[in-house]
Amino acid sequence: MTPIHDPNADLLGWFDGTNLFDLQLDWVGFHRAGHLFSSRDAQWLGPLNAGSLLDRSGRVVAWLAGSVPAGMLSPAMPMRPVRPLPPRRPLFPPRPLRPSAPLNPVGGWSALTWLVWLGRALPPAPPVEQEPVPSPSPEELAPAVPPAPPEADAAAD
Repeated sequence: MTPIHDPNADLLGWFDGTNLFDLQLDWVGFHRAGHLFSSRDAQWLGPLNAGSLLDRSGRVVAWLAGSVPAGMLSPAMPMRPVRPLPPRRPLFPPRPLRPSAPLNPVGGWSALTWLVWLGRALPPAPPVEQEPVPSPSPEELAPAVPPAPPEADAAAD
């Protein structure tokens, strides 16, 4: 079983060469023909590229111990495979030593977390953009000038 790490080198789960397991050793995904799929519904998660688990845009979500994270150009979506039968739950492997955090991979890290990528959590809500408050014009900032009194000539008439 190969440990799966996030960008901070935290342990996320395990890969047995065919199946992905979370920290509780629940089956969460599987590998077919260079691609990873959700165990829940066989949805395409992204490719497995030289030990890097990539999202659909080719950015690194997680990486396998012993590999160097690297992204790739946006991959082509494969055909959905038939969902395999769930594998037997493996024995708990020993907890690995924490590797040093890797450098930023080519293509960058995915914005998706492990759980969002697996479809087991909702993505965070986008930030709410507030409309900028217009700054007052110089005329609005100038003190109000009282109107001029009527001229004396107009009063003599």
